[in-house]
Amino acid sequence: MKLLEPITIKGHTLKNRIVMPAMDTNFGDDEGNINPLSYDYYELRARGGTGMIIVEAAYFTKRGAGTETMLAIDEDERIDDFVPIVERIVKHGTVPLLQIYHAGSQASEFMTGFVPHAPSDVPFEMSGEVPEPLTIEEIRELIEGYADAGERAKKAGFAGVEVHAGHGYLLTQFLSLVNNKRTDEFGCGSLENRMRMHVEVLRAIRERCGDDFIICFRMNGRDYREGGVEPEVTAQVAAKLEEEGVDIIHITGGTFDSPGFPVTPYMNYPRGCFVDHAAIVKAALKHTPVCVVGRINTAEFAEEVLQSGKADLVAMGRALIADPSIGRKAAAGHLDTIRSCIGCNSCVNRILIEERVDCAINPDITKDDEDYGRADEPKRVLVIGAGPGGLETARVATMRGHKVLLLEKRDAIGGQIHEAAAAPMKYEITNMLRYYNSVIRDLAIEVRCGAAYEPSIMDEFKPDVVVIATGAKYFLPPIDGLFAHPHYLPDAILIGGEIPAGERVAVIGGGMVGVEVAETLAHQGKNVVMVEMLKNIAADMDALVRLEVVPLIEGHPNISAHTHCKVEAITANAIIATNNDGERLEIPYDDYVMSTGMISDVTIDEDELTAFGAQVHKIGDCAKKRARNFREAIMEGYQTAMAL
Repeated sequence: MKLLEPITIKGHTLKNRIVMPAMDTNFGDDEGNINPLSYDYYELRARGGTGMIIVEAAYFTKRGAGTETMLAIDEDERIDDFVPIVERIVKHGTVPLLQIYHAGSQASEFMTGFVPHAPSDVPFEMSGEVPEPLTIEEIRELIEGYADAGERAKKAGFAGVEVHAGHGYLLTQFLSLVNNKRTDEFGCGSLENRMRMHVEVLRAIRERCGDDFIICFRMNGRDYREGGVEPEVTAQVAAKLEEEGVDIIHITGGTFDSPGFPVTPYMNYPRGCFVDHAAIVKAALKHTPVCVVGRINTAEFAEEVLQSGKADLVAMGRALIADPSIGRKAAAGHLDTIRSCIGCNSCVNRILIEERVDCAINPDITKDDEDYGRADEPKRVLVIGAGPGGLETARVATMRGHKVLLLEKRDAIGGQIHEAAAAPMKYEITNMLRYYNSVIRDLAIEVRCGAAYEPSIMDEFKPDVVVIATGAKYFLPPIDGLFAHPHYLPDAILIGGEIPAGERVAVIGGGMVGVEVAETLAHQGKNVVMVEMLKNIAADMDALVRLEVVPLIEGHPNISAHTHCKVEAITANAIIATNNDGERLEIPYDDYVMSTGMISDVTIDEDELTAFGAQVHKIGDCAKKRARNFREAIMEGYQTAMAL
């Protein structure tokens, strides 16, 4: 595989073409200090076979900090704090870089205590804050600030730095005609002026850090907003940086003002969504390697990108949060054992709500399988339900030395993974099925599908522990006329493949599942109307995901929605609802789908289980009155198995 071929950059040999890009973790504190948890986090990905790790962004001036817990490299006293990260990375033969960062107008006075600095006084749309335009003297100070940060990184042992010049941060703002309204030598009058700061930052770092120091620039291939940077402009800037001696160009995309939030593309974006932009940049270069990021979530697809010649390195960010051992598993030829990222953006949402990063499908991002340890006393563990929570319980319990029997009443493992993966925008969720099927095979876990729990299994298997993971079932509210007329449930459409015959389909309930049903039906050419009690559709989705999904649904020509509407009755041809103003609506339909939520599905008598002497645990959806998500189910399965 080309993915596994080494590449040498400035005397530093990467053992493969896999790059871990810089990603915020929120492990630190509001003083910019490093949490020792970061040492384990980065070492795990180095141990897992990553060729290069770019440690998360560090600011060199508090005024340029982008998050409350961003790392700082703003003074020499910080150098020693970074040394353990470098040591943990290099001992596994991985090349370490540090990303140095200034948010420009995307910083916030509320967070930093300073009015943001930027090329011009163009407000940041997300916050509304108006930045203070930089003077020439302040620009010169910032250029030296980048160089100071580079020198500190070198003293800490990093092989190089990545200058973040993408995502709408400071250097992008100089390049973008949307943000740069200046008329001086750094102004909008020419591309030469707009890229001047890029060039001078590169020169300053090179002068301070020497020719053996890797300097990477992370740049947008495209801003995805009107008037923003396009690939042809980035290619010209990259060519100039190559003349000046840059070592890597790293192509990403989007700004925080871009519609649809392509900065961290959701699963509905195509894999490799920035690859074609990288190809345009690469064509403008003579020898500088190009790295590309953006929905490169499997080793197979990463190989396709490299084989295409459109890039020389692949940055697999969220993919390495989901599975830190991509490099090691690919080298061993065990591609189907990789826990492939599903692009759900749960990790990013955690950052936005100021929590530490985690992963919906990897319950412990600082431990690998070999770190789980063996149980002091092996037990016989019966797991009832092979959805995400039950599968994770079975996996971890088996790895810790327990004997597991997994029961599933359906004909295949996965539970509601199948429903979730059926919507066109969520096909990536099928990655979970591939992974867990490989787990069952490699760990030789006994699985019985098409086998609902029967009391006789207690006599047969004699479990010490029973884990109930039976999930949730659809909730049907007491609506007048509901059972008098034929209706569909979401699973009939999402996994049963049933498509209503009628042209007009009403979806009662506009939460996440209702949205997925609506999209699926619209994809089949149906005209869909959603009826939702709450103010907004998709209210149960993570905030970041809503930013991406809701505009797609609301902008779909075949989907309309009535929100703040309570369904009062259903007749043979109309949904009768009352809106928030007390107005009565009659919404015509040919067929309708009930997507009004889910409740826990537990029919097993827990007392019966304990009468056999078994310890009983309930996890996932069945453990609460309300249905929850994959992240919560998998986390509970992991924690339960680790405690056995």
